[in-house]
Amino acid sequence: MQAVSGGSFVSKAGSGNCYAHCRSGSSGSLVCRHAVSKQGARESGSSKTMSTVSSLLALDDNPKEEALQHLLAPCLKLWRTDPRHATALLRQLAAKQRPVLAMSVISCMKRSELDVNMFHYSAAINGCQKQ
Repeated sequence: MQAVSGGSFVSKAGSGNCYAHCRSGSSGSLVCRHAVSKQGARESGSSKTMSTVSSLLALDDNPKEEALQHLLAPCLKLWRTDPRHATALLRQLAAKQRPVLAMSVISCMKRSELDVNMFHYSAAINGCQKQ
């Protein structure tokens, strides 16, 4: 585990560890910042999506399936009720010219049995056009 700026940590060790950026909790334990905000309350949908975009951009184009699943887990429940947040994330990946990563996100959505619609595919395809 290595420290990064802002008291955050990155861990890529075996199962059960956070693959995303985590922050040190008040008791010294690690708290996944994608599930809990600094105030301890749930992040709103758009801020959760944008936080996840930042973390996704730190990954390579072909991340390990379990790393991607862990990173997207807090968002998947939100996306099930409001798929527009998934579209927003895919558009951000397209804008950053990361279409392969966008397709990995779509694959993760499908494995999680989320409905993937034409807007999701269109956002990923637009990323291919920008390369």
